[in-house]
Amino acid sequence: MIFFSTNQISLIEGDYPEEGSNEILIPSYVTEKFFNKGVDSSLINRKLKLSVHLNGEVSTKTYRVSGIYEPNESMIVNGTLDFYVPYQEDGLLDTWLTEETYQYLSESMPYESSTEYTYVNPLFDNYDRYVEAIGTGLGNMVVVADSVEDVDALSTQLEELFPNLSQRSRFSMVNVDYTETYDYIFRLNVISAAVGIVLVSLVCLSINRYVLKKRQDEMSVLYSQGYSTKSLKFIFLSEYLITSLLNIVVTFIVLFISYQLYFKHTDLNAALIRAFEPQQILLVALLLLLTTFTTVLLILREINPKNLLKQLKK
Repeated sequence: MIFFSTNQISLIEGDYPEEGSNEILIPSYVTEKFFNKGVDSSLINRKLKLSVHLNGEVSTKTYRVSGIYEPNESMIVNGTLDFYVPYQEDGLLDTWLTEETYQYLSESMPYESSTEYTYVNPLFDNYDRYVEAIGTGLGNMVVVADSVEDVDALSTQLEELFPNLSQRSRFSMVNVDYTETYDYIFRLNVISAAVGIVLVSLVCLSINRYVLKKRQDEMSVLYSQGYSTKSLKFIFLSEYLITSLLNIVVTFIVLFISYQLYFKHTDLNAALIRAFEPQQILLVALLLLLTTFTTVLLILREINPKNLLKQLKK
């Protein structure tokens, strides 16, 4: 359980926790786990008991659900689903501002010999400079943009105002500190997707060739009865696409039932929660159908008068 997070989330029911309250904002997937029901407005104001780890001790605390949010992609990938509570001061500012803390930090931090952190050294030149650098004592800041279009410009301004601080955002991921990492991950994903498509295409091509070979006798008989090669190609293509579509539907039904009966109630749910969204299912189905259609087109050339007549003579 955490007390704050800078992750972008989408509120789907209720509201954010009010400061100073015992309210909590929960991810949508846990509504099934804790309340045995899907996202519903009736869950708002329900009581929820959670184990809280603080200062090495574990205690049980009761919270009131103020809202439900939809996890974003980064949470799904990392396998973490955060519970949000109201903002809380840590109450340590007075401790940070004491001269004893200043003396301890100036003597213990190994920045003097590190060229990587040379910008930190001036902060310990004297006590007044240290107090100025501590500021509010808070390590996080939320900056709200008026619109999505303003995010890039706002990120650039923050980079200029705080050149020595790393900004973890989608803008910096693509344009600043993490450009190389982002490009590497992007290339890796593209290459992985391309390799996957090629492998699936080769498998489909091999299967299609086998199926066509098994049906050569039938095709040649139809050809002898007056069917054109164009009609035979259409028959083969239609049958194979219909069969492939039925296989895809049956596969997704089996996977969906398995998810609802088993995986949804395990720790794997966080990783699989997006896999069964309608958009994801439609995308995978279209990709498989497109791959099947393309590979079938490649072997339709084998349905020609020469091969059909050759088969009739056997």
